Amino acid sequence: RDWSSDVCSSDLTASLGQSPIAFSVSESAGLYSNLGFVYTANLYYWSGSVSNSGSYKYQLQKYPNAANYGIFDLSKILSSTFKDNAYANPSDIRYFKCDFNYQYQSGSNYITGSNVSSSVYYALDGYLLSRNQNIGTELNQNTVYFPFLTDGPQSQSAVLDDWGYVSIWKPSINASSAPTTASITASYTNGSTATFAIPLTPIAAGNPTQDLVELVPFGPQTIADNTTSSFNSSLLNSYTIQAYAGGTAVGQPLYVQIFCEAKYTPVRIQYKNRYGQFDYFTFPKVNRQSLKTKSRDYRPQVGSWNSTALQYQTYESTIQKYVIDTDETLLVNSDWLPEIYNDAFKQLMVSPEIYWVQDNGNLIVPLSLTTSDFQLKTVVNDQLIQYSFSFEIGQSYKLVL
Repeated sequence: RDWSSDVCSSDLTASLGQSPIAFSVSESAGLYSNLGFVYTANLYYWSGSVSNSGSYKYQLQKYPNAANYGIFDLSKILSSTFKDNAYANPSDIRYFKCDFNYQYQSGSNYITGSNVSSSVYYALDGYLLSRNQNIGTELNQNTVYFPFLTDGPQSQSAVLDDWGYVSIWKPSINASSAPTTASITASYTNGSTATFAIPLTPIAAGNPTQDLVELVPFGPQTIADNTTSSFNSSLLNSYTIQAYAGGTAVGQPLYVQIFCEAKYTPVRIQYKNRYGQFDYFTFPKVNRQSLKTKSRDYRPQVGSWNSTALQYQTYESTIQKYVIDTDETLLVNSDWLPEIYNDAFKQLMVSPEIYWVQDNGNLIVPLSLTTSDFQLKTVVNDQLIQYSFSFEIGQSYKLVL
C-alpha cells in the first residue's frame, strides 16, 4: 500500500544534535492493528556534499504508541558521530535523512509498505535549553544573534591584543536570508568611526559541510590582522559586528567595549558553546598558576657489590624516583559584571572543550574546568557580581607521550 499521504514529519531544518531530533510517522488505514506491526526508519547521515548520502547506516523500528504513531528520536545516534574537536573542525556538520516504512505479519508472510522519504536536514554538535526552548526549535530561532552561532551576551569586553573568532551560519533556513558579509564598525576616543567589511566565502557547489560555517574575526587583534592594523589603535574605544545579506542587516549585532589598561595580565578563555562553536571571555583580574608534582620512587641498594671491594659514592642515593609527573592549575577572576553573563557562564560550566588563548592565538593551551559549584549571583542579592573559576591544564609540564 502506498502511504505517502500519511503523516511523516520533523519540525527541524537544522537541529542541535544532542537534543531530541524527533520524527513522527503514522499509517491511516488501520494496518497498525495487524500482528507484529512496526514502523521502520532507515537513517542516513553523512558529511561532504549534500548529494553524497550513500547507503543507510541504521535501521530503526518502533511499535505504534497509544496514538498509533511511531516516534523516532535520532539524537543519540547523530550526536555520537561528532568526534572531532571544534578547534580542529569548526564546521563539523552532518546531513541526515530517513526513509520510513512499515511492516506486519500476515499468515506466514511479512507485508511491507512503500518508502516515504524525509527531506535532507542539518545536524550540529549542540543542544537546546531545557527550560525555555521546545523540541523542534529552529536553529535561526535559537538566538537573536543568528546567523552568529552564539548567545552573546550582546555587550562584551576585550583588550586590544585579544584574539578570537565568532562563527557564522551561511546557508539560509526557512525565511532567513543567507549572510554575505560581516560588517565591523569601530568607534574611537577622538569621536571618529570607521567601518570594515569582511566578505564571506561563498558556499561551494554541492553545499559541502565544511563550507556551512565560517569563522569571522571577532577579537580586536584578529580583526586588525584581517583588515588593517589601524583598526585596534590605542584610540579604539569600542566596535560592533553585524551580519548582512547584501545590504540588509540580519540578526542583532554584537558590541565589544575595550578594557582600560589592565593591572594584571588578562587571561583569554575560549570555550565551546551550545552550538558547537566557540565563545570567549577575558578575565582581567588577578590570576594564579600553580604546579603540583606527583611521583613514585624505590629504594635501590647502593655500593659496588659487583666489584672486588665494597665501596659507595657520595652521589649515590637510597631514594630513586622513576615516575615524576605534574598537575598544573589556573585560577582566574572576572571583573565586575552584569547579570546577563550568568547564562554565558552556565555554558562555560558544561563546556567539553576549553582553551587558554595565548600569544595572539599562536599558542592554545587545553584546559579542564575543575570548578563544579557555580552559585549564580544577582544585583538584588549580591549588589556586585564577580566570579572565579579554576582550571586544570590539560597537558603535563613534561612532554611525555
